[in-house]
Amino acid sequence: MPMPLDTRTLHPGTNLADFGDWLFGGGLWRFPGAIGAQGKLLNELVKEVEQAFAPHPLTQAHLHFSNLAFIDKIEAAQAGVTALSEQLVKAIVENLGWLKDDCYWDRLVLRIVPPLGHYAITNRNQHTPVHRDTWGVNLYSQCNWWLSLTGLDANTCMRFYPDYWTRPIANSCDSWSYQDYARALMATPAGSKADYPSVPVALTSPDNPSLMLIDPMEWMVFSAAHLHDTAPNQGDTTRFSLEFRSIHLKHLEQGRSAPNLDNPAAGHLCGLFRRLSDNARLTRDLLACATTPGV
Repeated sequence: MPMPLDTRTLHPGTNLADFGDWLFGGGLWRFPGAIGAQGKLLNELVKEVEQAFAPHPLTQAHLHFSNLAFIDKIEAAQAGVTALSEQLVKAIVENLGWLKDDCYWDRLVLRIVPPLGHYAITNRNQHTPVHRDTWGVNLYSQCNWWLSLTGLDANTCMRFYPDYWTRPIANSCDSWSYQDYARALMATPAGSKADYPSVPVALTSPDNPSLMLIDPMEWMVFSAAHLHDTAPNQGDTTRFSLEFRSIHLKHLEQGRSAPNLDNPAAGHLCGLFRRLSDNARLTRDLLACATTPGV
């Protein structure tokens, strides 16, 4: 049997230190998305996505478009998401009572996972294999935010492997390079999948997955060090989800971070993150306490 996932509800006013201590101890936060200003923005964002696939319901979008048309629809929907992304993340941080000067984030991404076999796999609709985000970015104070726009079941959810929060697993960190991935991505035609893995992956199959079945329009927040993957969609509905990542300056300054069990990498992808208040990049001089020493 899998170890149960420890979850708490994140409320406005939650102390950032308490938020980090729970997250970097392996716990997960659940945070209602449809409240206050962020709820209004999220509703606008959903309308943008629905308009891109109209008149068809999002969960049945895979039944109505050719492969190339489906990719075009995804790109149109992502454009609508991007236009509202900064406003939404600012609203989330303000709703929680945190400082925008303290928050660095990457970007808001729309993920779409249709049933297996309906479309050619591309960079926009691929199943993500078992990995820890920290294997790629090497930032152990990174917080992952994930929200489903549609209902979840065993075929469309994210799977976690909580037994591996304290257990290392063999992986491809030694042979993976972000620069090589970026070059492969640039050389990949639209509607195709890059011939290089998007993240370092586990080299053995972990056991005891736990399914995260959160409600639609609810954020799940978890440490980037959690081992997880996308459930293979063997059902008959398409999943639409949003995700972004954050790093908080106070966590760096106070040395709050998750453990590093199995990543020997030395580099950090801090340049992916920008400060929410003024768009300044996260720099290496701020990372003195950001990473747990390599294994």
